[in-house]
Amino acid sequence: MKITKLVLPVGGLGTRLRPLTYKTPKAFILLKGKPLIYWSLKDLAETDIKDVVVVANMWEKDAFEKNLIETRRMFPGLNIHLRFQEEPFGNGDAILEAGDIIDGYPFIVHLCDEVLVSSSNPPVKTLIRLFDELGSSILVLGRVPKPQVIRYGVVAVEKVDNNSEVYQIKNFIEKPKLDQAPSNLISIFGHALDRSMFSILKELGKTARRVKDGLPITDVFARSLENGDKIYGWEFPGRRFDCGNIEGLKKAEEEL
Repeated sequence: MKITKLVLPVGGLGTRLRPLTYKTPKAFILLKGKPLIYWSLKDLAETDIKDVVVVANMWEKDAFEKNLIETRRMFPGLNIHLRFQEEPFGNGDAILEAGDIIDGYPFIVHLCDEVLVSSSNPPVKTLIRLFDELGSSILVLGRVPKPQVIRYGVVAVEKVDNNSEVYQIKNFIEKPKLDQAPSNLISIFGHALDRSMFSILKELGKTARRVKDGLPITDVFARSLENGDKIYGWEFPGRRFDCGNIEGLKKAEEEL
């Protein structure tokens, strides 16, 4: 089954981008004169993706409804749906809000504040190709200096034969202590997820704590691995800009 759907969880309040996000949602902060959401959608024309679900928070409802008018104009080939999280209960909870569009289908989850630059194919196109070839969920991975792993989701991996950029993921640890990190490979940009992942998410959602970040997507990965499913990781070979903070946004503005 081809991937035709993408979820953008953008319900975070963008605290690392303050004061810019006091009046403007993070997804619409400008990078090179275009909102961050533009950089998330600009390469989708080279894929089969037709439905995009933007999952925002209720506090920014009016701002998203207003700004998405222009986004829909820029991308007339996409069906852009808007959904809302009741509270910031985690990115897994955000994906559940997109269930009426993605349930029963494989889908992409893309982090709006991650901008990747490749000298070859757009990253999302390569991600979908690898998903089709491997027949399993696959995450985009990047390397960071070892002291920074405490800020990210870190993976334990094994190399897949004959492909220097693809690994099989054996474990996933969210924000580990430095001495417990299995590698310096972290989850970045987004994931291509098999439809079984949403089924797991629905089950976990029944008992998840209704607290901040109470249902992270990493819980789904862990349950999938427990079930014996294979999850792969693709180490992105190009440049990555973390535009979720002022320093990263400035760097991207200067170098792109």
